[in-house]
Amino acid sequence: MCIRDRVWVGASRKGFLGAITGRHAAGRLAASLACVARAFGAGAHAVRVHDVAATVDLLAVLARISPADAVIDRSASR
Repeated sequence: MCIRDRVWVGASRKGFLGAITGRHAAGRLAASLACVARAFGAGAHAVRVHDVAATVDLLAVLARISPADAVIDRSASR
């Protein structure tokens, strides 16, 4: 698989989340995490985020409650 075949998502704190929630950028953590969760479920290979610790926690939980073939690369968060 080459890099152009991979799905990368960068929805963290984006304006469309503000339009949906009515919150300013600093208040969009829940909306950003919802996007990460949806991307994870859809098979995204990477996500760009502002709130790294919260996202790592979210992905750790999803990995435990998701099917066994779900894989998370934690190397970028260290």
